Amino acid sequence: MFWGTAAAIIFSGAIAQLRFLCLSQNNSYRLPCGRAVLSFYIPFSFGLILSFVLTVFSATVNYEFIYAAISVSYLALVILLVKNILYRTKFKLTNRGKKYIIICEFTYFLIVIFIILLVKNTIIMVLSLYPVIMSIPLIIKVIEIPLNCYYHKKNNKFIYSQKNRLEQLKPIVIGITGSYGKTSCKKILEFLLFEKFCVTTTEKNFNTPLGVALSVEKLTGSEQIFIAEFGARKVGDIDELCNLFPPDYGILTGVCEQHLESFGTAENIYKEKVKLALSVAQRGGTCVFNINDKNVFKMWREHRGKKISAGSYKKGDVYASEIELMYNGSAFILNFGNDKYLCKTKLLGRHNIQNIVMCAAMARELGCSPDEIVKRIELLQPIEHRLEYIYANGVHILDDAYNANTYGVKSSLEMLKLFPGRHIVVSQGIVELGSISSRINEAIGEELSEVSDIVILCGPNSKFILLGLKNKNYAGRIIRAKNFKEVQKIISCTVKKGDTLLLQNDIPDIY
Repeated sequence: MFWGTAAAIIFSGAIAQLRFLCLSQNNSYRLPCGRAVLSFYIPFSFGLILSFVLTVFSATVNYEFIYAAISVSYLALVILLVKNILYRTKFKLTNRGKKYIIICEFTYFLIVIFIILLVKNTIIMVLSLYPVIMSIPLIIKVIEIPLNCYYHKKNNKFIYSQKNRLEQLKPIVIGITGSYGKTSCKKILEFLLFEKFCVTTTEKNFNTPLGVALSVEKLTGSEQIFIAEFGARKVGDIDELCNLFPPDYGILTGVCEQHLESFGTAENIYKEKVKLALSVAQRGGTCVFNINDKNVFKMWREHRGKKISAGSYKKGDVYASEIELMYNGSAFILNFGNDKYLCKTKLLGRHNIQNIVMCAAMARELGCSPDEIVKRIELLQPIEHRLEYIYANGVHILDDAYNANTYGVKSSLEMLKLFPGRHIVVSQGIVELGSISSRINEAIGEELSEVSDIVILCGPNSKFILLGLKNKNYAGRIIRAKNFKEVQKIISCTVKKGDTLLLQNDIPDIY
């Protein structure tokens, strides 16, 4: 009978390990020590402890307890199976992922088999399995160390080989960095330059040394311009990217509290982002600064290299004026100094106009004529998940689900006002803000109260957004969801024809 309990807990451990491995993979193959792991480990451990206690009772008091132990063990196994099937973020079977999962699962089953063969007493053998399964996160941590050392060495070799390749190909490198808007600016700039130059960009939202290197690997040699996103999650990241892939030109999109959790202070974020401008200046290149952003405006004033100021409500070297926001696009006057050009675009939101202005400034610097730029602006297509407008089944959908920052949230809510029907907002607020998370997300709640009829909240920031709504005596309907799956169900039974749905930010289960 004890073998039934043993089988259940062994397979429960294997399935639980898959969840921990998934969390590790989504954290650059380092098992995190925060909420995401604890929210799974604590209830899992509680189930194991309960099963362990029942097994002890069955062995020492009454064998009838073994049926309860088996029932609890199999119930835990079924729950784990269901949760892993429903878990939104799946383990990705990349080359590294395959090695990772094979080694971890092999090590786990090797330990289990060793216990089964070594311990002859069935009861003691079953009891010995529990601490092994409780130690799965520790097993993964130990395995991570040599694996990550191996891949760190391998990746560095690849990155430096692509650094040398880029130096040989010698395209013009344009680096784009900031707390927000990097991918949008990259795509807009590529489109503006497309007719005049052979231009390519980093793939998707790749913005790490390895991500940029993977994009460099695909260069054919015919490219005149290479546009690269430079991302940063900690001090030293921009410095490393600039040393590996030195930029000839740069765009500073904005600096806010994004990734404050890993940077520590806002000052660290500022000092890191400005390194792009310093690197460009060392190579004699020009940097475009978003002077709408107070931090980037400060960078622009202090910068001693070649620079262009770009704004959408402040006058700069290049700026937008007479802005008209519409539900199907935007119109504005693009000012190159004293020269004015009427522009129309399908892109929504004030923040996208600012992105266009920065890219237009860079395109002009690279030799594109104003007429060419204006023509290309009108042909720009909406960027997926960046305040993308979709009309489906009689519902207006504003998909701004890629990520969130304070500037983007305000812009999306400004656009929401222009749309008809009930305004329904799905939000998890802004993540990775560290100690200021409560203050920023409470402010978002206050802003939501002014434009929404129904608010669907999800994630750990829900309580802060809820507080902001209550501060404004919000009279609309508030619905709280546990996870993305529940958000989908709520949307399907809440949204009706004629409504406008704003997906303000992604709702990943990892949070």
